[in-house]
Amino acid sequence: MQAISHTTSVRVRYADTDKMGIVYNGNYLMFFEIGRTELLRAMDLPYADLEQRGLLLPVMEAHVEYKQPAYYDDVLDIHTTYVPDQGSAMIQLSYSIERNGTVLTTGYTKHAFVRSSDWRMVRPPSVFTDAVRKALALILVLCFCGGAAVAQQATIFPFLRYNMSARAAGLGGATNALTDDISTLFLNPAVLPVLDGPQTSATFLKHTLDINSGLAAYTDHIDGFGSVAASVIYTSYGSFERADRQGVRTGTFNSQDLAIGVSYANEIDSLITYGATAKFIYSGIDDMVSTALALDAGLLVRIPQSRTNLAFSILNLGAQLSTYDGTRDRMPVDVRLGVNHRLKGLPLLVNVSLIHLADEVPSFLDRFLNFSVGGELYVGKAVRLRVGYDNSTRNTSDVNVASQLTGLSAGFGLVVKTIKIDYAMSTFGSAALLHRFSLGVDL
Repeated sequence: MQAISHTTSVRVRYADTDKMGIVYNGNYLMFFEIGRTELLRAMDLPYADLEQRGLLLPVMEAHVEYKQPAYYDDVLDIHTTYVPDQGSAMIQLSYSIERNGTVLTTGYTKHAFVRSSDWRMVRPPSVFTDAVRKALALILVLCFCGGAAVAQQATIFPFLRYNMSARAAGLGGATNALTDDISTLFLNPAVLPVLDGPQTSATFLKHTLDINSGLAAYTDHIDGFGSVAASVIYTSYGSFERADRQGVRTGTFNSQDLAIGVSYANEIDSLITYGATAKFIYSGIDDMVSTALALDAGLLVRIPQSRTNLAFSILNLGAQLSTYDGTRDRMPVDVRLGVNHRLKGLPLLVNVSLIHLADEVPSFLDRFLNFSVGGELYVGKAVRLRVGYDNSTRNTSDVNVASQLTGLSAGFGLVVKTIKIDYAMSTFGSAALLHRFSLGVDL
């Protein structure tokens, strides 16, 4: 199971030491208490709130293993970890106390929830299990958002990889060969010349907690010039509490990502199109900012007689203009090959893509593990049912919670005259489901 961890620091007081000049052995249980109190606070469930709800969390068992002594004025890092166990009525927290990376003491404590009114033991209450679920979901989202960084070794702007429309997400992201959706622009700008008339589309992506994303695009044809488009991608990570090393709250800060793009596309001939998007990228965390310029480019080949489309695209090729702290990171370059095929005699559109082909992998064959597949079933003229699978999401995710479902997605679309409404749900383990809604309009 995925663990919830937190680290806080304390400075050893003179009163914490004994006659031998080292921290008294019993005081480590006090340090454990500090650690678990701050872990609960980090989960947005301060222990005082539990007491106000008539709940107590007494220690039922404690174990301490002493490895090296700590001395007066040492700064100790208390690492507290909780691994959820749904089958147990008790909870266990593990601790590691370190000084400059050296482990001094380890141990664990076991606790039971009791009612303060009669001291009767109860199962972990919903307020606690909900806080655990939200904390795990946030970990999953951060792992997901950072999965691209893991795959490409310290890449920057990972939000560029996971923001896509509801239709694309429902098909597992295997959509850079789609020819009837403006949102394909974000994966392959060569789609623009084959779209009918001016179009616009907007997508809202609901993560867990208050993390939200959106993307929008508008395109039109200019006679004698080609197709043009404007697009934007945005992610807000919400508000965070700022604290010092001792866990004292000192205020709040925000974090957000933004990418603004302008696109141009045209035909090479009646069946082959090309396109490119120039993007300005911004990422801010508190008072730190990183910016970049990047380019997306693609080709689209249509084969009408066999109801097949082929696509190639390269995304996020560029460089940083400014960095968070002077350290330059690699851009999240993504190379994609895609194909879709409409089956004969069956209203099913099959999409297959090789994605993240620019990632560094142990061997050449490992590149082919980054694939995504999706199927879209047409039910009449108005309803479309979708299912998809993204194998790269499973491979790059460090999440270990019910990973059997990770990478799967499903959704549906409704087409009413010139309006398209799409929904998709993507899974990242049982603790995180990402919901997307898209609205498209043919103007």
